Amino acid sequence: MLNYHEMTMGEAKDSPQKRKQFAVTCTIMGGVIVYMLMTSGAFQAVAPIQGKFPGGNYIYKYTARDYAASGGLGRAIMEDLINTQVAKKMDIIPQYKLEEQVHHLYLDNPSGKGGSRQRFMSGLLIPKSKKTDDKSIDLLMGLNDETKRTEFTKDELHALSAIEVFQLLPYETNELPAVDALVLQFPWTGGISSMLVQSMKIIPRMHKIAAETLNNNGQTIVLSACSKEEQMCTHYAPLVNVEDFLLGRPTTKDFNDDLGREDVVDWEGLTITLDYAKTRMMEWTGLKKKEKEPSAEEAKAEL
Repeated sequence: MLNYHEMTMGEAKDSPQKRKQFAVTCTIMGGVIVYMLMTSGAFQAVAPIQGKFPGGNYIYKYTARDYAASGGLGRAIMEDLINTQVAKKMDIIPQYKLEEQVHHLYLDNPSGKGGSRQRFMSGLLIPKSKKTDDKSIDLLMGLNDETKRTEFTKDELHALSAIEVFQLLPYETNELPAVDALVLQFPWTGGISSMLVQSMKIIPRMHKIAAETLNNNGQTIVLSACSKEEQMCTHYAPLVNVEDFLLGRPTTKDFNDDLGREDVVDWEGLTITLDYAKTRMMEWTGLKKKEKEPSAEEAKAEL
């Protein structure tokens, strides 16, 4: 943001001017950070009220990774729909209208869990009254082909970018019921600060409040819909028929039981990450040895 070293490179190491410039730079950067946190609601209380989740027909993709990535999956789905509408020479739904339809469904409380145990779905929620006229579900389901899959090895997850994984996921469709729910409206800027506040503060807190309201240790679900134009997110935590929102996936307890105990450090994943980073760094610096091309005699012998 501000290059302090460039501003002070001509000053003596401990000059009064340099100290003043350092103080001014830190003050400005600190003010910007505080402003970002304030506009994203970092200092606001999470206090939902009783309300209703409207339900509807849901076209979505399912994955498991850090909840902060859900915004990226939502944008990828919007791009798929817009590109398909352009290819078919259809009327394009304005992006701000699509944003209002994008809903993220968070199946697990992320507190103390790694990304592989944070399951979510991102997709478009179409009101039942508009299903007949809305072609979004048919258009997106038509993108499924033999290349789509839900299972990836650890090597693939480290080698592929998040957007590449999102593009390989198949579209699914199901119906979400209209139910009584806890409802919370919270500020949203669309920036990284809002994404972090949502994944680290709002979603865990909504899961916890829902569990306390239900007064049991059963399944809880949180749904979120955000509008950058309105600078507001609406979060829901269903209070009845909660397991209907799993859409065929196992409960959090069953899912964690199947995975077994989670290590504090994923040594296997860390090793893969370091090996991948080392390979990319060697390629970038030109230090990676090129494979020797076979001679004409060797090539003929192989034939």
